[in-house]
Amino acid sequence: MKARLLMACAVLALGAIATTVAVASGEHGNPKRSSYEVWTIDQSETRPGFGGNLYVYQGEELAEQASSAVPEKIDLGGEASDLCREQTGSAPTRPHMIVFNGGDDSADGNERLALAFVASGHVLFMDADTREPIKCIDTGVQAHAVWPTRDQTQLVVANQSDKKLSRISTD
Repeated sequence: MKARLLMACAVLALGAIATTVAVASGEHGNPKRSSYEVWTIDQSETRPGFGGNLYVYQGEELAEQASSAVPEKIDLGGEASDLCREQTGSAPTRPHMIVFNGGDDSADGNERLALAFVASGHVLFMDADTREPIKCIDTGVQAHAVWPTRDQTQLVVANQSDKKLSRISTD
């Protein structure tokens, strides 16, 4: 059983692009992956009006020589956006926050992640190991942040512009 632990989640400024960083650790079935990964998002549009990039760094490589570390790059304007358009009728815009299931409790596994898109209100669920999108839900405008409940039955979504919280039932 793979175990992941969300060790840090911080919002950083990188030039004019906001970046969310999440660090996951645990055992991986892929021998090319290290014992922990650093996941980061940029909010740039990889397609006209939507998209963004998700970068996954291998922790040891990043720690040894950060300047030459090469991340796995996932273009959220591709397969993830296709899934969102198919399931919601619209494309996700400006990825903003990422969280693994389990929040900060590694006992819950952390094989899945949720990604909030602040401009469009989409929440994308992905398999952390395969990097494949699983489900996309449009919650309305500005899904600023997402966080799983302690019992893992719901995901709380903070809607920035409406100043509301909503919940997504999870399985």
